[in-house]
Amino acid sequence: MSQSKPFYKYHSIVATFGIIIAVMVGFFAVSVNSASAQSETGSITLVTSSDPAGAVDFFYFGGLGSILLDDGESHQENRVPGDYQVYQSLPAGWVVDISCTGGNVEIGEGNVIIHLAAGDDVVCTFANTDIGGSITINTAGATDRFYFGGLGSFTQSDGDSRLSDNLMPGDYQIYQSVATGWTVDISCSGGDVTVGDGNVIVHLAANDDVVCTFNNINVGGSITILNASAGGSGFYYFGNLGSFSLDDGQSKVSSDLLPGDYQIYQSIPQAWELAISCVGGDATISGDNVIVHLAANDDV
Repeated sequence: MSQSKPFYKYHSIVATFGIIIAVMVGFFAVSVNSASAQSETGSITLVTSSDPAGAVDFFYFGGLGSILLDDGESHQENRVPGDYQVYQSLPAGWVVDISCTGGNVEIGEGNVIIHLAAGDDVVCTFANTDIGGSITINTAGATDRFYFGGLGSFTQSDGDSRLSDNLMPGDYQIYQSVATGWTVDISCSGGDVTVGDGNVIVHLAANDDVVCTFNNINVGGSITILNASAGGSGFYYFGNLGSFSLDDGQSKVSSDLLPGDYQIYQSIPQAWELAISCVGGDATISGDNVIVHLAANDDV
């Protein structure tokens, strides 16, 4: 019995040593497997910048899930090899320039496809720039003026204004309906414009703030033709006011006429004589006709 104790003790030591070796081998295997798994992944880092800084938050979605980043912030993920498409939503009036390093990528409009390989460390920077401009339309001198064109359709009256902001650079043509007898004078500030007849083309550049005022002026005048024939009927008139007939004592009013020359003739029946007289403005009388030189707001 006294000789068997060392044997058991030796056996116990051997067994214990075997367990330690087994544990160490197992630990080594786990470490190797863990390192091997680590080497089979890659990383993707998204970096956000904006000009002006800190203006808005930028939303990302796609293969990396949903992410919200502000100017100067970044987001990193370790991923197994594969294709990862990442989109960034752009606020109105902004553009984004995407650049990547550390791997194979395809850059699209507002998105990037990352072809991630094992061991890649891809960094993609989304550089956002605010290039949005604005156009303000002011109305003066009239009510219920209708606007249409590049900014949509809307109605404004004297003293009203409409702001369209976060507009991308480009040409915007705006029309205003002009009532009969009215004219409109268009003036703009803050950018390059081409003023036409009742319309303006705004050549909007990045960050322009253009203000255009449509000043409406009532210049309409009127011409009244009074037939004083001391009897008789069916006296025929024609010319710039159209064609019409009048009996003794009848009259015809043409209103909301723009300034200019208006020639009116009367067809004189046989055995009749014609005398023409005018008041309220400048006129040139000649035989069977008169030319009215109508000025703004004249009532001839």
